[in-house]
Amino acid sequence: MSAATSSSRSDRVARGQFYTPACLADLTLAITAGDRLDGARILDPTCGDGVFLAAARRRGVPATQLVGCDRDPEAIAQAQARVPGAQCVLGDLFASDLGRFDVIVGNPPYVRRHRWSKTDHAIIAARLATLGDGELSGFATELTASGDLSACIFALAAGLLKEGGHLGFVVSAALLEADYSRALWSILASLGRVTDIVSAPRERWFSQAAVNTIIVVFERIGGGCSSTRSPVRLWQLTQLTSECAKRVGSRGQLAGVAEQRSVEGDKPRRWGQVLRAPRLWLELESQGAAWLRLGDVATIRRGLTSGANDIFYLTRALAKKRGIESECLRPLVRAPNKSLPASISISPESINDVVVFLNSAAPERYPGAYRYLESHSDAALRPSLIPRSPWWKLPTRQAQLFLTKAYAARFVQRLCSQHVECDQRVYSVVPKHSGDLELLAAVLNSSFSALAIEALGRGSMGQGALEWTVKDARELPIVDYRRLSDSAREELLRTFRVLAVRPIRNVYDEVLASDRGDLDRAVAQADPTLHAASRTIAIAVANACEQRHLRVKAVVPID
Repeated sequence: MSAATSSSRSDRVARGQFYTPACLADLTLAITAGDRLDGARILDPTCGDGVFLAAARRRGVPATQLVGCDRDPEAIAQAQARVPGAQCVLGDLFASDLGRFDVIVGNPPYVRRHRWSKTDHAIIAARLATLGDGELSGFATELTASGDLSACIFALAAGLLKEGGHLGFVVSAALLEADYSRALWSILASLGRVTDIVSAPRERWFSQAAVNTIIVVFERIGGGCSSTRSPVRLWQLTQLTSECAKRVGSRGQLAGVAEQRSVEGDKPRRWGQVLRAPRLWLELESQGAAWLRLGDVATIRRGLTSGANDIFYLTRALAKKRGIESECLRPLVRAPNKSLPASISISPESINDVVVFLNSAAPERYPGAYRYLESHSDAALRPSLIPRSPWWKLPTRQAQLFLTKAYAARFVQRLCSQHVECDQRVYSVVPKHSGDLELLAAVLNSSFSALAIEALGRGSMGQGALEWTVKDARELPIVDYRRLSDSAREELLRTFRVLAVRPIRNVYDEVLASDRGDLDRAVAQADPTLHAASRTIAIAVANACEQRHLRVKAVVPID
């Protein structure tokens, strides 16, 4: 819903209800249909307290042309009081027949699939199955099976538009990254086209929602199909949203308050990447720099999911106190973990965390470990452990090189002198050619790889963190170190070994480190295109990271 009611905060979060700042509602309406409001019938399908309907009234739209829908009676009462004369419908959007509209705007609730009731799921699935006269039922089934509520509302709302109508929704940036969004974009492509996506890299629009949000504008095209060849315009606001709302009366005026980029309309996976990427990264892409996929040269695997970290993960001191034999303990790389050395290079002895492994063929040989696990035998009833037989038997994820899953302001990919285990917050990286181990570690710890992570990582969470899935990691572009001459490889390894043994600091401090610059210049020898960038690459990483974290602190105030 677009606004919170008087319900408790926990109830609002569960229903995805958050206050929408009036300036954001004004801006969304302006860029969606600011010059097409005369005579337009307008809908907010999850109207909350009516902030989007009020924005339309401020633009001179008669109240009789405004329709709002919401399941919350308190919200409907607030909307009616805020916009007298508007048609405010109490009911389920998916079970209501509201007709067709020229303009649809709003902030649909972001509610994950597991929070839906069985009744809600059945109603949503049945309604979406009617889109496109039933021709889109396959995509509708996929969307309701794994998507969130806002994506389903987006799909339905697109079907409620008249030919030539426009829709503008404030949605989570996760829609540009989530795997389930493929179904949404497929539905939209059959009905029309996404024309514009707007982000505010300088601030967050919602203080209580731990997600970054965007405005997506969609146009309904007649004939049952759309042209996905037209590029999608991607906008980064360069001024505060409150100022943009004052200066932008229509989509054509965005150029005065935003930086524009564009990407092919048939490549939705690229929309979020190009929207967020630092300018230097886009320049390197356009210049054809020598990248290769990490998955081409290494096998990437998710680390251990123990199902009971409180039992299997111990410190060395605690394991000794519990009498567990050393043969049943394996060093464990975890993240975030302050007990690990801050350097790239680590040894098994320097890792303070261990994971308990018991040989299932002869557990009696290790009475200490056996007694310890037996004392926790009730854990066998945990849902995460029931499928395992025996419950304490863990899979192994041993490796020497590890890629971190999430990033704040420090980029370090650790290299261990021997094989050790890793937790699921860390991915194991096993080179397909064993002789590449140290070269690959050097490239992954360069500023070029850090910039790729900044550009392509999943940044929809509002607390400033970047995350990577295993699938993302396989697609991670890295500098093609295979192009290096023998002498250049020796130079790369020499510079890496200097950097690898000292503590790695946050990106703002690494900018000043001469050995960091030496490594980046050594990596850049793989491609002449990278030479010039090697002097500024660390600065670009620091600037991108700073913007990501400043956004956490800057929140648009509620009017």
